[in-house]
Amino acid sequence: MKTYAHIILKEGKILAIHLNNEQASGSQLLQAHPAGSTNTTVEHLETTHTYEIKSGSISVVTMQNIYDRMNDPDDDTVTIPS
Repeated sequence: MKTYAHIILKEGKILAIHLNNEQASGSQLLQAHPAGSTNTTVEHLETTHTYEIKSGSISVVTMQNIYDRMNDPDDDTVTIPS
């Protein structure tokens, strides 16, 4: 069974990500979010940890992406909580 990520966006930022097995249910989720929000639905892969906006497009983030960023001293896109 496929899993879909319903990504709720507003003003170029991700507000929420809802996962379920219904491709068409994303629009009804908008009722729980601020007016003017939009929904984009993508197939969610097992290797996907989360999503981000890069250059105006939704991009997949895997755990390996996060590890690579954390181990790169010049990358400040991921911070380790202290």
